[in-house]
Amino acid sequence: MGGQPASAVTRYVLPQLCAMNFVLKGALKGGGTRSLELDAHGKCLSSVLLEMSVTTDRS
Repeated sequence: MGGQPASAVTRYVLPQLCAMNFVLKGALKGGGTRSLELDAHGKCLSSVLLEMSVTTDRS
């Protein structure tokens, strides 16, 4: 995150969606809408992530 270390990372598992959500507290100094350091590439990078294939072992 470009020199802005997160103070804590929380992982949320969403089994109904076969997904995980990661929250990096403090990474944008209070959130994208309040930060002076907006993440200009966040939407672009998230689109790339959504297009990636992920293989899992369903058990």
